[in-house]
Amino acid sequence: MRELFRLCSLILLAGALSGVDCAPADAQSPIKSPLLWTYYNENSSEETKLIALSGDAEYLAMSTRSPSGARIHLLDLQTKSSLWNLSSTGYNTSLAICGDGEYIASAFSWGDKSLRLFSSATNISVWEYAVESGMETVTISGDGNYIAAAEMHGVLG
Repeated sequence: MRELFRLCSLILLAGALSGVDCAPADAQSPIKSPLLWTYYNENSSEETKLIALSGDAEYLAMSTRSPSGARIHLLDLQTKSSLWNLSSTGYNTSLAICGDGEYIASAFSWGDKSLRLFSSATNISVWEYAVESGMETVTISGDGNYIAAAEMHGVLG
């Protein structure tokens, strides 16, 4: 079964699409799945930069950027609601979410040059690791027990 989520100006397709030709958004689409939810960000100056979907497809973490900084949003795809968002002075370069959506990992390259881990229950960091050169990318294991990250000039374990 194919599912379609539309987030701001971003369209996320989840599911098998083999043999399906996707038409432009303004044309008739051959995809027959219903549009499950449209999320409109209230701040029109923010651009969606990163998204991460939990393995159980219940949560979507989204990073936006505006001239004043970045924000991380956590969306509940089952209740179709925004759970929380967090403002940052740094630029979010990578975002990952564990399989059950319990933890969100985020890498920042300037301003908040750090690697941060959040619980889906709150937008408060449960763990943070600061670096001098900034973070480039992050990933988190499906069970949320391990994080791998790379700073701009090396790899953290």
